[in-house]
Amino acid sequence: REAFEAARSAGDRHAAIFYLRLLSAEEQPELEAWLALDRGESEQAAEWYLKAIELHPRKAGLHLALGHLLREQGNGEEALARYLQAIELDPPLSLQIHYELPPEAAIPCLRKAVEIYPGNLDLYQTLAPLLEASGAMDDAIALLRSAPRSPTQETSPVDIHSQLGDLLLRSGRPEEALASFQTACDLNPRNIPRLAELQAWFGREQELTATWQRLRALSETGGAEPGRKTHAALACCLRISATPAELNEARSLAQQGFKEMNVPWTLMVLGIAEYRTGDYVPAADTLQRAAEKSAGGGWEWIQCCTNFYRAMALFQQGKLEGAQTIARTALAQMTPLPEDADRPSALNTGDLHAWLAYKQAKALFDFETPTAR
Repeated sequence: REAFEAARSAGDRHAAIFYLRLLSAEEQPELEAWLALDRGESEQAAEWYLKAIELHPRKAGLHLALGHLLREQGNGEEALARYLQAIELDPPLSLQIHYELPPEAAIPCLRKAVEIYPGNLDLYQTLAPLLEASGAMDDAIALLRSAPRSPTQETSPVDIHSQLGDLLLRSGRPEEALASFQTACDLNPRNIPRLAELQAWFGREQELTATWQRLRALSETGGAEPGRKTHAALACCLRISATPAELNEARSLAQQGFKEMNVPWTLMVLGIAEYRTGDYVPAADTLQRAAEKSAGGGWEWIQCCTNFYRAMALFQQGKLEGAQTIARTALAQMTPLPEDADRPSALNTGDLHAWLAYKQAKALFDFETPTAR
């Protein structure tokens, strides 16, 4: 067989046929299909695949190959039947082939795989976005809610709860979304910073306070992951009700976080903490350095966020004109706000922080009216 494949790859048809004839009768039909495809004879190739399937009815790859061929011939229903047969024989195969299939074929194949292999979380994680894209948001949410709670090779229950939270956000169901993110955080603390950002966005001050306390406790544990102190500091700074003592503690955590990781993000959080503690002059300087440090490195959201806070720091110093200029620069950098606050269209951390900074700046002074003074 190796000699056959080598001759075929080299385009030596006569040698390929010679080696083919040396193989057993059970092996030949599939390879005959390959040669027919090389000649552009798709109908003959389909016949050879059918003969191969008669000999090897439980070989998923044969059903899959025939399905591809039938789809190329325009026989969508017959192709889908073959795909489903392949999935029934080998459920995880759906994870490999769904990229090659149109949604109308990929969705039933993955559904079939879930039905046969309900313990594989990878299938749920893959199928849900396809359902959402097809307009079946409720089906996608129901699917993720039905997922088991045991991890598989690539996916854990934490991933499922986070994915479900994102779907619920996009469907305008913030209470359920936050509950799903909370569950993800209970399973794995790495998700807590995201929960804090969303709690700030939706004005859940009491819950945000609890999240800040949890992040602070995590930052104090031995061997805490890099960034924990900065995450804790930022969560505190996002709180409206933070006391002066808490903000001073957040500033200390931000300083420690910056020493651990000298990157634009940690420098930005330090500047925000300086601003929240009322130290506006050093805050403006730190935030300017963060903006400069992030330039050209794919950190556009940091430039946007730091410019809003820098503008607020200048305003607090009585420099209204400079504050307005910088705030307008930030506004031009910002991803447009979502039309529906319950459906934040951009689910990345950067946009949420930029939007929160915009809302704070807008509440402090007018920078959107060109003639404002």
